[in-house]
Amino acid sequence: MKRPKSKENESGYIHKLCVRREYSGLGLSRKMVEFAIEECRRREVHYLRLDTGWSKKKLCNLYESLGFKLIGKILLEDRGEFALFEMKIE
Repeated sequence: MKRPKSKENESGYIHKLCVRREYSGLGLSRKMVEFAIEECRRREVHYLRLDTGWSKKKLCNLYESLGFKLIGKILLEDRGEFALFEMKIE
């Protein structure tokens, strides 16, 4: 599957969302995603997207629990399989 194309300013992207282990369980991932959602609304961006390793099931579950939908999978020859996630911003 090819990565979905988006029009200019249609989508926001989350890259490198991470929380140090000592702060896990405090809801910081949710707070960061909520901030990104509000920033998308402010900028009139309609989708928030991210990808993560296909085999990283805990992360995939986290993103789904935050409201992202799995929209596909992509194979990058040099980096492996990735799950593609998207959230519609209303």
